[in-house]
Amino acid sequence: MATTTRSASLAMLMSIAVLSISLLGCDAIIDAAAIDVPISVTITGEATNPTIPSADASCSDLSSQQAFADNVARIRGGSVSDVTLHITDLVNPTFTSGTLSSQVFSRVTLTLSFDPEYGDTRVYTLGEFTDVSLADLMSAPRSLALHSDAGDACAKMSTQPKFCVTVSYGAFASGPARADYIRAVIGMKLKFEARTI
Repeated sequence: MATTTRSASLAMLMSIAVLSISLLGCDAIIDAAAIDVPISVTITGEATNPTIPSADASCSDLSSQQAFADNVARIRGGSVSDVTLHITDLVNPTFTSGTLSSQVFSRVTLTLSFDPEYGDTRVYTLGEFTDVSLADLMSAPRSLALHSDAGDACAKMSTQPKFCVTVSYGAFASGPARADYIRAVIGMKLKFEARTI
């Protein structure tokens, strides 16, 4: 009788061990069956006769990116690794005081809104600069400190690929300003995870 009980207990333990190994094996197969799909998005925003403070919106559609279109049905998640802003053109600026090299924005914020067709009215903050020099933003692309909203927005992009990014330029420390033309380039590095099986 003791031998039978011991044999039954041993059989049960072996079954549990085999089941555990099987389940872990399934997870490993699922993880191995996912690939990263990196996508770079470049959005150019421009305005004629802008005043500062101001806000300018420019839009993008990820469906036009081949890597996204090829994998959209298999995407199960994503993340934002970097968002940059580069003011490439500022024509005939007029400042309340000082020169271009002395101008400092109190704040520059980038937000994302999805196309109204999705019914998602939330405005997602991608990131922002505080007390940032205009000259620095014009010298090269600068990475923003990312907000937690950026990840939330990316998670929805597989089903909501159309969106607009708004650059909100805060006031200069010297006061209001204007220009004949401003052009800025926004860069976004996204990484989606797609199932291969």
